[in-house]
Amino acid sequence: WGGSATTDDCGTCDDDPTNDCLPNVVLKTTADFYSNESSWELKDSDGAVIESGEPSDRNAVDTTQLLLADGSYCLVISDSYGDGGMAAELSVNGDLVWTSAGGSYSTQEHCFEVAPAAATDCAGVAGGDAVEDQCGTCDNDPANDCVQDCAGEWGGAAVEDDCGNCDA
Repeated sequence: WGGSATTDDCGTCDDDPTNDCLPNVVLKTTADFYSNESSWELKDSDGAVIESGEPSDRNAVDTTQLLLADGSYCLVISDSYGDGGMAAELSVNGDLVWTSAGGSYSTQEHCFEVAPAAATDCAGVAGGDAVEDQCGTCDNDPANDCVQDCAGEWGGAAVEDDCGNCDA
């Protein structure tokens, strides 16, 4: 009772906002003066509408952030008058995948896939192949990986002498 914990979109219940799920799909729409003519729908692979919206006001820029499961989706933007009053930008996993600049249309549709974002390597490169060695060097060159010295220390300077003793 009286706690501050909430359940995020991934189902984690705590009071730590740093581990909350981030949206993987962002839709930014820009309405024209006749915003009441414009709307959008997001449909899943079965054609069922899972989200929809319309401009909040004339000439409004609205951003809708969504956390969608992996799969296929289609975004449909519509203008009831047929003169294409709303522009849209659609991003998936941080990448801009579609831009509609408005123009003359009754409906425009863009279908897209949501898949897991590529994992990043130790250098922060999505899909990269750099790895961190035991000494903390992050690269994709195994020739410069550090080794264990005779005392068992990674990157250490101890060497074995002619008598087989490990000298630090």
